[in-house]
Amino acid sequence: WYPRDDLLEVLPTLLKVIKNALDEAEIEIPFPQRVVWDGKDSS
Repeated sequence: WYPRDDLLEVLPTLLKVIKNALDEAEIEIPFPQRVVWDGKDSS
């Protein structure tokens, strides 16, 4: 735990630690993607 006032200092480090742990465990979190077609031919 850390003091709430230190959140802006701690958060970037915490996110890096979480990211590295997920990478080491080969865990990927998919983000939703959307492809929008306007119906026009692009060629």
